Amino acid sequence: MKRGADPVRRLRTGSVANGIGTVVFAAGNFLAVAAIARYENLRVAGGLFVLLAAYLVLITILQFGVPVGLARCLPQVAADRSRSANAGPLIVAAVTPPLAATVAAAAGAYWFADEIASGFVGSGDPEVWAPVVRVLAVFLIPAVTSATILAISQGVGEMTPAVVVDRIGSTMLRLVGIVLVARSSGSPRELALAWCVPSVVSLIAATAWTTARMRRWGLVFRAWMPAAWRVAGEFWSFTWARALGSVCQIALIWSDVLLVGVIRGPSDAAVYTAVSRLAYAGTTLSAGVVLALQPELGFRFANGDVGGAGTMYRVATRWSLIAAGPVFLLMAAFPGAALSLFGAGYGSGRLALALVASAMIINVATGPAMAVLNMAGRSSLALADALIAVVLNVCMNLLLIPAYGLTGAAVAWVVTIAVGNVLPVVQVRRRWQISPMHLAESKRLGVIGAVGALTCAAGRLAAGDSVAPLVVTGGLIAMLGAACLRLDVTGARSAAGRHRSPSDEPQADRRSPAPVPRQELTP
Repeated sequence: MKRGADPVRRLRTGSVANGIGTVVFAAGNFLAVAAIARYENLRVAGGLFVLLAAYLVLITILQFGVPVGLARCLPQVAADRSRSANAGPLIVAAVTPPLAATVAAAAGAYWFADEIASGFVGSGDPEVWAPVVRVLAVFLIPAVTSATILAISQGVGEMTPAVVVDRIGSTMLRLVGIVLVARSSGSPRELALAWCVPSVVSLIAATAWTTARMRRWGLVFRAWMPAAWRVAGEFWSFTWARALGSVCQIALIWSDVLLVGVIRGPSDAAVYTAVSRLAYAGTTLSAGVVLALQPELGFRFANGDVGGAGTMYRVATRWSLIAAGPVFLLMAAFPGAALSLFGAGYGSGRLALALVASAMIINVATGPAMAVLNMAGRSSLALADALIAVVLNVCMNLLLIPAYGLTGAAVAWVVTIAVGNVLPVVQVRRRWQISPMHLAESKRLGVIGAVGALTCAAGRLAAGDSVAPLVVTGGLIAMLGAACLRLDVTGARSAAGRHRSPSDEPQADRRSPAPVPRQELTP
């Protein structure tokens, strides 16, 4: 779509496209976790969830932020015809440290599998959990390598390989394998194999696809080490902060599960994994909006159109809240029914889910302020906010989990979400005088939210915390949300028309180029 098209229409189209890929990925992994929970006892499921959480955190850490670094540097190489667009030195400089660290980490985890299993799952049944650790250690190498190769296609702006190979292909293979193994009462080692084997398929497909398409992207691969050494300094000076930001993001997702497992044991970890997966499943509905928002924000800030950026920020906030808010209201009102998706034995997480769902309403109501900071060139502020959130979350979990278990972990999450979202909102407001909502918008959405909350409360009081009232109430809430979203799209397009960037106007109507503000270059 041309840049001159309606910006809200672009945001809506991009949100739907990104949302589909994100929904497939999130739904597949959610169902895989649910299958393990339903077919295995709490201790086995919890032990496997804790080790998988450590595995996923390690995969993100070992990528060292390479996807973000390549997204910045590869387009510059492709545009530099004086060097025949040779991406070899850059790719060698980018992938060598992650792959070397991955091999070392995999060897260490394989060698110390018994100690790692005892540390994360407990000293009981070492013959069960040490083989699981060894499986995860072996498959660290294809998982990190596949993600690094897919980052090359993402670096030149082509998302199709990552979506098809990783988000859809690997996710569906993983789901099928987990369901088949779980239904046949497979061992934890076999479940770990079912989770990890798709990474090998992903590696083969990613390598073939990227190799075949490099010339189409205007890139060639001629690598020599002296040239790689020359570009390594520039690449990693930009990438290190983004790597730390990625670690903070994945740590917020999985650190509480790891800490619950280590402190309270595998059974509580299984229940809290169910709670956290339900919470993150709800954010899937707003993730597509945020992904589509980022290029719109970057374009407007680059053209000095702060008013247009503020309009897009408020539109994305409203749509995210209207899409995801009802889901979290339903989880808070019917936590037992929601947790029944994972089978018997997960009812002890009802209060924790109600608290976490309430925190996620705060998350979507404050809008994608982190995206605003990053797209405006203030990534150092975004990194500082993420670090504060991670440190706060870990400290509160260590303080509350020993005494209060799942409820303590949920309280820590509520406080983390509140602080981690309010900080960037205040920073965006102080620097650019834009907010996620105007006062009139907040009043209107507050009334709509109150109606939704009363509907959920009425359904809960009338029929209890079971699946049938959850479905009926969910239907009513869905109709209310759809009507609000339709009305808001019309109003948002009118508002965007009053804040059109000069770059959104037809070429013939431009009087002079828009000013480009000086951006912060440091991470």
